[in-house]
Amino acid sequence: MMKIKIKNFIKSHPFFYQIYYYIASFIVRILAFFVKVDDKKILFVSYGGKKFDDSPKVIYEALKRDDKLKDFSFTWAFIDPDKYQNLPQEEKVKIDTFSYYIKALKSKYWISNASIQRGLNFKSKRHKNILFMHGLTALKKSSKDFKSTGKQFKMVKPEKFDKVFIEGKKERKLVLENIDVDEKNLYNYGLPRCDELLGIANNDKLLEEIKRKLNIPLGKKVILYAPTYREYNALRFSGIHTKPQLDLEKWQESLGENYVLLITSHYEIGNKFDFTYNKDFAFDVADYNSMNELLAISDILVTDYSNIVFDFSILKRPFFCYGYDYSEYVKKGRGFYTPLSEIYKDGIIEEEDLLLEKIKTSDLEKLKEHSKNICNEFILHYGDATLRCIEEILK
Repeated sequence: MMKIKIKNFIKSHPFFYQIYYYIASFIVRILAFFVKVDDKKILFVSYGGKKFDDSPKVIYEALKRDDKLKDFSFTWAFIDPDKYQNLPQEEKVKIDTFSYYIKALKSKYWISNASIQRGLNFKSKRHKNILFMHGLTALKKSSKDFKSTGKQFKMVKPEKFDKVFIEGKKERKLVLENIDVDEKNLYNYGLPRCDELLGIANNDKLLEEIKRKLNIPLGKKVILYAPTYREYNALRFSGIHTKPQLDLEKWQESLGENYVLLITSHYEIGNKFDFTYNKDFAFDVADYNSMNELLAISDILVTDYSNIVFDFSILKRPFFCYGYDYSEYVKKGRGFYTPLSEIYKDGIIEEEDLLLEKIKTSDLEKLKEHSKNICNEFILHYGDATLRCIEEILK
């Protein structure tokens, strides 16, 4: 707990962060003189070590299956390595430790959906820093394009990436403006995580297994509530938090006959949802490892300002925007590249009662068609990204 408080203190105070940045980066660069880069070592990080998920996971699993790469070695960095018992012990390291930075220096390939350097700068020309975008950039404004409240974490220098992979039709220019990568190394091949999402969604047996694992009644439809985080709503030393306006008793009374409700949170949210729920209706899935599995079993998505809506549109299923704090978010939050009214057929629903009524009475077939249209408008490639991305990474 003390380590987390120190980390968040440094991240929320630019002066102390700059001191940490230059001293720690210098130390790791000194270590690099004594560490040889191995061309057949690959380091993976997903969501800052919080999960074994997203495109890095799909790439890892594909590489592991490739007989031509049997002499390669792979390492995953986690906040809690012991949590992932299915991975070999020799393939795990605790993030932000001395061992982690040695692994990073040894590994030629860094594959992540955020960052390997952990807010520092120690990449050499021998290292290949590969980024898979974990959210389409065509909706919420990126960090360079919204007004800071002083609480958001910003690096001293932008991290340099050797290759970046995206999926959207409208995001190329935005990525180049916000991420340090040469234009020739920005690839619109789609995201491997969406290959996995489609594979799960089209496997009825697997869908049933996932529901049984979560103790979801097989006869009920599933609503997934997946809100984004609010950068401006941060506790000073304990991370980012949000308190969504959900009356679970009201939800169960209105929808419980036909639906169950899954509630998850953005990976940056520091605090868990504080609610008491009926175990037969509402399920806290914030710690569930696979977002794709949650999306694949969901008949309806309720979100707010999250880019998750674009991944869900690939499934051609209904989605709603529950923007209970929309006015505050516009005033204090990121702002948008694309008006939400162009994404959500029913627009921004600010009242909980109205949202519940919409879920019960809307023409879901028309909403499915709208979802299909959003996918066609915003997503350039999906379904065949994994092998194309691997070929490009190892080329």
